[in-house]
This record gives sequence, C-alpha cells and structure tokens, in this order.
Amino acid sequence: MLTKLSPLPSAQKNEKGCKLVNNTRLYYEIKGEGQPLVFIHDFTLDHRMWDDQFYYFSKWYRCIRYDIRGYGQSALPGTDYYSYHDDLKDLLISLQITDSLVYQWAALLRQISL
Repeated sequence: MLTKLSPLPSAQKNEKGCKLVNNTRLYYEIKGEGQPLVFIHDFTLDHRMWDDQFYYFSKWYRCIRYDIRGYGQSALPGTDYYSYHDDLKDLLISLQITDSLVYQWAALLRQISL
C-alpha cells in the first residue's frame, strides 16, 4: 500500500547501468531513496514506459526500472532456460535490495517479495 509521504530533499541518488545475472545482461536505472519500488514493463515495451511514474514516485521511493531479457538495452535471450522471475530476483539481489514493492503492467510477472 502506497501512503502519502513528504517528498525527499531534491538531492536524490541516481544510478544506471547493466548487471550480469543468470547468464545475461540486464539494463537498470535507480532514482530516489527510501522503500524500493520496482517497475516492470510489458512485452514489446521497455523501461521508458514508466518515465512519468519513475520520476514522480522517486520523490518518495527508491525507484528501480529495468529492461527484461530481450527488450530495450538488455541482452537477447540465448538458448539456455531462463525465467523472468529469476532474472528480477537475482537483479534485485545484485543491487542489494531485499524487500521491495513491485508494480507491473499486465500479467507479465508475478509479484516478488524478497
């Protein structure tokens, strides 16, 4: 449940890059501080579908958005078995995020609580 919070000071932490997880490269961006809030895009789209929400909620939350395997700036799938669920779980672990809220579009992934 999202509650009304006072905005954080304007100096916010920003980070973007790629992480190697599950034999693939996943692109991610982080903005803001506080409770982690993860945005997951739908098929045929990429992390940019969340531009408005990402910048808005970063006033109160540590917002994380990423490109799922095969989309945007993330690597294409290979021939090895993989799951989007495991990719996200391991990306969050590599970012040292152990508890997060997840917001997704459509039915791409199930919610993940670490």
